[in-house]
Amino acid sequence: MPEYELLRDGKEVTLEPKGIKCESSIFWLHGRGGSGESSFPLFKQRDVFPAHARVILPTAPEIPITIKDGAPAAAWFDMKSADPNNKLYGFDDALRSTESLKERILREIERQNGDSRRVCVGGFSQGATMAFHLGFGWKGVRLGGVVGVSGFMFKETQVENPDIDVLAIHGEEDEITSLRVV
Repeated sequence: MPEYELLRDGKEVTLEPKGIKCESSIFWLHGRGGSGESSFPLFKQRDVFPAHARVILPTAPEIPITIKDGAPAAAWFDMKSADPNNKLYGFDDALRSTESLKERILREIERQNGDSRRVCVGGFSQGATMAFHLGFGWKGVRLGGVVGVSGFMFKETQVENPDIDVLAIHGEEDEITSLRVV
């Protein structure tokens, strides 16, 4: 496994390549109730990304979650219902999270000499949904690729980058996000 320096900045965790030039960056977005820190073991224990990649694990803001009776959790957007026939999510929350993530990603694009294709975004559950929204819907910015595990795409996402490279993985028996909404 490649060697990395672990950096912490507030609630964000970054794995910085050691002894090798950083040539790309990967943002990984956690699911509801997770954190950048909780995603770290995935990258620490497995050789799942290129040795030259900087891995950035941000943490979502803590917001009240409707389906959890308003209990606060780190989440990119509110979940209002588990019923796919109802409005499932708070898109306004997602837009606020999107703007915050775009600011952070733009700083990383600058670190990659302005080459947005050297920056990829991926995530799990809510993080996958945000990754799809950023990758497909960011007008004027074409990221290097998107990875989504057990997420869905917002109906409101305006597809600006239909040819972006995508890896989408979803289980047939996912009890949180059914295939009916994916």
